[in-house]
Amino acid sequence: MILQGKIYWAKILGKPVEDRFVGPCWSFDLSIDEKTKDFLINNGVAKNKIHNDGDDRGDYVTFQRKAVKKNGEAAQPYAVVDAHKKPWDDSKSIGNGSLVNVQAALNTTEFNGKTFIKPSAIALQVWTLVEYAGKGFKEKTGDDTLNDPLEAW
Repeated sequence: MILQGKIYWAKILGKPVEDRFVGPCWSFDLSIDEKTKDFLINNGVAKNKIHNDGDDRGDYVTFQRKAVKKNGEAAQPYAVVDAHKKPWDDSKSIGNGSLVNVQAALNTTEFNGKTFIKPSAIALQVWTLVEYAGKGFKEKTGDDTLNDPLEAW
């Protein structure tokens, strides 16, 4: 399935970042609209997996990929492409508010003896980049010849 929204707190390029709860991982928050929220809930995703902190993100889902798989092997970071499906230039940092398409799946997982469904990201397509430049942001849009970001992928 493809989810579209604005990305926040993207830690998806380069080496994994240490998370105090899950260890080294790549992660991001995806802001979702009401239709996507209803779709996720209707397909078994627990309401507590959809967050809203009253900030710019609105309703959002947090995605995390651990740097080490359960079997001890090293994991790969998310595949990231541009609007033309070309590999992402890692020198361009992805800033808050960038519009992305996320290829995702709903996976059944277990935690503390409870089974639940959670959305898992597979790959990302950056449609409209808000480039993070340290102290500021600069918006760059995708190619005007591509009209519908969901059709591009």
